[in-house]
Amino acid sequence: MAGNPNSFIAKMASSDYQIGTTTDAGEENLLAIGLYAGASEASGFRTTSVSLPINYVITVPNPSKPPYAFIFDLPIRYMDLEGGDVIDGSLGFGVRVPILRRWAVTPMMRAGIVGSADAGVAQTVYSGMVTSKADFYFEDLRLSVNNMVGYYTTDSVRIGDFHLDYDVENVIFRNGLALEGSLNYQLFDDPTSWEVQFIDTRVTGDPWFNDWYDEIVLTLGTRRRATRMTWQDLRIGASYTFGDNFDGFQSVLNYRF
Repeated sequence: MAGNPNSFIAKMASSDYQIGTTTDAGEENLLAIGLYAGASEASGFRTTSVSLPINYVITVPNPSKPPYAFIFDLPIRYMDLEGGDVIDGSLGFGVRVPILRRWAVTPMMRAGIVGSADAGVAQTVYSGMVTSKADFYFEDLRLSVNNMVGYYTTDSVRIGDFHLDYDVENVIFRNGLALEGSLNYQLFDDPTSWEVQFIDTRVTGDPWFNDWYDEIVLTLGTRRRATRMTWQDLRIGASYTFGDNFDGFQSVLNYRF
């Protein structure tokens, strides 16, 4: 539920941050499908996971500024936690609001549930967040400054006489930098790029085992262009997450069309 970077609330925050920092708005609506596979270890407890995020972006034309966008996001994840099966998922809705040509903010609401038949537990989580993304260009390089703050709280689950409430309440801050540059080849007749990210996460409120952790992400693929959404966008890569007594690796595959 909570406590380390692999927990459900941490993954909800990660999904919120990713949506707020990778969603562009251009000519048409866009469907995105991702695949993440990873393994992590926290104080000797090993977790493997596979997740399938699906999101849909509806573009809303804006004559005086870059377009608005309505975002629907549905990440689903399966985890093996020391032999126990855990499944979680959430549904998020957000709006990408352009402030300036290269600056946008994305408020988002999300509701999710996590459960384990092996442990006989289930829990719901609700959240609200806002992400800011500002892009700066230096010839061929793009530097993105990304900032997110989100509120996450659990709610009780009642099934007959069964009642469970972890009563967790947190405010999570995720701040990062992303640097992107061109590669000398094409894919789908579009230019390609490399991108490296650094993301710092800080957790306040109810105590966690890891109240801070950092991520380094490297991806390769077609280069995103905010003025066009009709191209096929494929990115592959890997990420490394680390904190006190925590290490995690994850492979990344994202396809948008």
